[in-house]
Amino acid sequence: MIEGKKIKLRPANLADRLLVFEWGHNSDIAGFIYPAGGEIQTFEEFCADYKEYYFSDVSPELGRGFIILEDENPIGFIAYNEIDQKSRVELDMWMSCEANCSKGFGPDAIEALCVYLAAEFGVHTYMMQPSAGNPRAIRAYEKAGFVMTPATPEQIRREWGAVDADDSVLMIRKASHTNSHPSLEDS
Repeated sequence: MIEGKKIKLRPANLADRLLVFEWGHNSDIAGFIYPAGGEIQTFEEFCADYKEYYFSDVSPELGRGFIILEDENPIGFIAYNEIDQKSRVELDMWMSCEANCSKGFGPDAIEALCVYLAAEFGVHTYMMQPSAGNPRAIRAYEKAGFVMTPATPEQIRREWGAVDADDSVLMIRKASHTNSHPSLEDS
């Protein structure tokens, strides 16, 4: 269990997989994750993206998911993807429903996971790609130390390997928090 100030992160297990999918695809926050016109995944496509190791401890260097708990109640999901050779990683997060948003749970979960990843794997650079149409996520990530970093989708693909959406905003956090305007070259 990873502890934050307001939340705890419990390693997700395979029994959580369908619930996590439902939160991101069929809850009242799904429109923020998949803006109008965005392609919504099937459960099978979700499982292809979030392979079994996200829900087990088989290959933690490839990625791992955690259930965000507030007073032992599951309120969201946060995951890290494969840690690259430069000790960098992409994070993904979504809450279970609208009622759990804007309460500081997200920034606390991000901070707790970043501290864990730095200590456990030596990670020093973190990336998130919210949709430009999700200003609440952008604000939450900024509260957790992320800085919007100008980049084209081609630059994101070249540097990080994938672009989440056509309107993805690249946000970077350095472990030191000293770089207020990171560039792709800093990554």
